[in-house]
Amino acid sequence: MTILPVADARDQLSRLVNDAQTFHERFQISRNGRAAAVLLAQEDYDSLLETIDIMADTGLVAELRVAMVEDRSGLGVTGQELGALTCAARDD
Repeated sequence: MTILPVADARDQLSRLVNDAQTFHERFQISRNGRAAAVLLAQEDYDSLLETIDIMADTGLVAELRVAMVEDRSGLGVTGQELGALTCAARDD
């Protein structure tokens, strides 16, 4: 993450926004030598919010942990197997 003082960020705002959006670069903006704000792409911000929402759902986190253990144990199914199971269920 690049750290910039407010004055530099103001002078380069268009380029910073472009770099954040295009290259997913993050910029920490400081005021008086202290972190004050962060500039990041909207897509990255949305992803962070989604991650926070998922992590806040304790039931979902528990289900994900179980699924990860099952997958490591070979109990999971591939996408192809899931498709076949779905088609078979529709045929019934």
